[in-house]
Amino acid sequence: MNSQKLTFTFPSSNGKDTIYGVIWTPLTPPKAILQVTHGMCEYIERYEEFAQFLNGYG
Repeated sequence: MNSQKLTFTFPSSNGKDTIYGVIWTPLTPPKAILQVTHGMCEYIERYEEFAQFLNGYG
């Protein structure tokens, strides 16, 4: 594993929904920060392998 995974939630601005997020932090100092926003009918776990790959390079 190349990173630590942190999940979090916060209420949306409409007060009706909950926003779910994930931060994959590399175990070494990062070289860059990337934000991935998925579309409708997708799910964040789909990007876990991609996040692990990127974290392997810092």
